This record gives sequence, C-alpha cells and structure tokens, in this order.
Amino acid sequence: PLSEQQERRLVNYLEEQYLELHQSYSKRHEPAAKLPTLQAYLTEMQRMLTLTLQVPPIAQSAMLRTSLLLRLTNTVLEEVPGYTPDSTDLGPLLKWLDTLDRGWLAVLRRQTWDSARGEAIELAQHLLDKSTPPTQTDRTRIHSLLVTGASALEDWIEGNNTDDDDDGLVHDMRRLGHQSAFDELFHRTLTELREL
Repeated sequence: PLSEQQERRLVNYLEEQYLELHQSYSKRHEPAAKLPTLQAYLTEMQRMLTLTLQVPPIAQSAMLRTSLLLRLTNTVLEEVPGYTPDSTDLGPLLKWLDTLDRGWLAVLRRQTWDSARGEAIELAQHLLDKSTPPTQTDRTRIHSLLVTGASALEDWIEGNNTDDDDDGLVHDMRRLGHQSAFDELFHRTLTELREL
C-alpha cells in the first residue's frame, strides 16, 4: 500500500493535473489550444487513467484507487461530449473506453494493473487478504456512472449525426465495424457488478 505521505502527494499531483486538463479542455476551441481534438484529450486522460490504476489495491490504497477512478470516469464522461467527433475519433474513443472498462473490472476484482501490458494481474493470496473491495455504495455509484455515461455518449453520437442516414457518425460507426463495441460499452464491469 501507499504511505499516507505518498497518497497525499499523489492526490495533490492529480488535483494539479485535473486543474490543468480542465483549463485546457475549457480552451479547446481556441487557436492555440493544448487539447483541440478528442484524440488529444484522450491521450492526456490515458496518462491519468494509467496512474490511477497503478494505485495498489491493498488496504486504504484500494479505497483511494476507487475514489480516484470514480472521479476520472465522471470527468471523461462529462467532457468527451464537449468535442465534435468525426469518424476518425470513434476507434480511439472505443479503445480508451474499453481500457476504462477493463480498469474498472480490475478494481472490482482487486487486481493490480500492469501499465506496460495494459491489463490486470491477479494479486497473490496473502495480498488479496489485505485488499479491500469497493463498498456497496461505490458499486452503486460505478453502475450509475457507467449507465448514464453510456447513454450520454449514445446521445452525443446520435446528436452529431446528419439528417442523411448515409453520411453521419452512426453510419460511420456501422461501416467501420464499431457498432457492436459501442453497444457493449462497459459490459465487463456491468456484468461483474451484477454478479457481486
């Protein structure tokens, strides 16, 4: 687990990063914007996601990881619809959301995160015994956030569709083979939550 001092430094660092990211997001339409595109935004948020998932799922650190991931998820699901997407954004967005889904699954299963491979790793049994699962309240918050977030993303995609069915994002999503991935957003996490 992280020491109290390490946790404090991590939280302070992430607070600074969120403030900077929010300022950059707010200026996304300006000519010299740091995050003018959805892909630029997702690249920056990937760093935050990776760092958050690396918090060990042991003792108090497990609760911190859940709390930090709730914040990150909420931030992303609120800010992504602020961008005007095009068909080139669909693949990277779905890939990012898939990583988030796998990250939540790791949190729910009390697994560590291998940032190099981008996947969860089982804890040794002696460490698993020291690991704290998310509370029922946290599980309810996760479920609500993912369901409402997926709905908001669907509205965002459909809202950016043109009147011509053959020339819009929904059509592009189907043409590029992304429809099934979009229909299954957060399916791993939501399935796991139903089984807990």
